[in-house]
Amino acid sequence: PASRFFAAYHVGFGVMGLALAGFLAERLARTFRYNRIAAVVLSLVAFYLSLPTESRAQPWMAVAQISSTSIFLGLIVAMLTGEALRIATRRLPAFLDIAAAAVATVIVFGSLAAAGISLGGLLLPLIRPLVAVGDTLPGLLFVVTLQTLLWCAGVHGPAFLSAIVTPIYLHALDQNSQ
Repeated sequence: PASRFFAAYHVGFGVMGLALAGFLAERLARTFRYNRIAAVVLSLVAFYLSLPTESRAQPWMAVAQISSTSIFLGLIVAMLTGEALRIATRRLPAFLDIAAAAVATVIVFGSLAAAGISLGGLLLPLIRPLVAVGDTLPGLLFVVTLQTLLWCAGVHGPAFLSAIVTPIYLHALDQNSQ
């Protein structure tokens, strides 16, 4: 029973990253006024191409493999594809902008995938040291102090830092649960 729970747990975190890639892309498209459908499709394609190469044939296995790191991956992918669409929309006429952004996305994420480089696989070793630092008392005190300083400046500290802190703490939670 415990192995089934943890399998669902990992897939659940992976799906949150996938959902974030789609929802954030849509929200960025709405904010910057470019094609929302193209933004979501490009972001989801880029997310798929960023999954670990060896398990890309079975996307659910790949999503479960990167687990809580998928939230950080979804954030990066949505922001990169959104920025490509925003720049293309600003500089190119209608319909050429979507094509140019699609080509840029496929070139960047497709070339990484063709080279056997997984952005999701690259994020895992990068987050591990942050988890090790964030899992200590000084690391926690640093985060709380930074949040408090942001509050003093009129910025919602926990909301501002959540994109950075949440994947780190979810990864630590994942390690503790195992």
